[in-house]
Amino acid sequence: MNGQVTSITKHDRIRRSVIEGRGGAVRSGGLMAKNREAVKRALQMASMTAGVTGSYLGYFAQRIFLDENARQRALKQTHAKAGRRMTARMAKLRGPAMKLGQTLSLQAGLLPDEALAELTSLQMSAHLCMHLSCVRCSAPNFLANQSRCSSSSR
Repeated sequence: MNGQVTSITKHDRIRRSVIEGRGGAVRSGGLMAKNREAVKRALQMASMTAGVTGSYLGYFAQRIFLDENARQRALKQTHAKAGRRMTARMAKLRGPAMKLGQTLSLQAGLLPDEALAELTSLQMSAHLCMHLSCVRCSAPNFLANQSRCSSSSR
């Protein structure tokens, strides 16, 4: 080897394994895993959308055979079913998907009332993100700051 000593660092091995397409730590637990998770979440949202679309297509196929009162009942049932599907999927996905559902539930004119009624349950279904010990520590500081702000504005 020409009498030269070459040192290969861990970083070089990882970079080479990614470039050459071999496994390695980066592929199994890093960027590739994050990409898989993002794709999985996107597919679940697409699945939800396809399910809601299928519900409405089923309604449109049925409405040909229904009188006006039955059409109205079937449409309201379809709206509620779509709302339940969206609520269940968004609650399962949590994070940005749940935030989207919570935001949609506040938009009165955007979705039918039956769907909004179902999505409203997302408002209270978010899990507590902070450990109870952290809440105990931060609550007194928050309350002290609130009382200072309210007393200074008088």
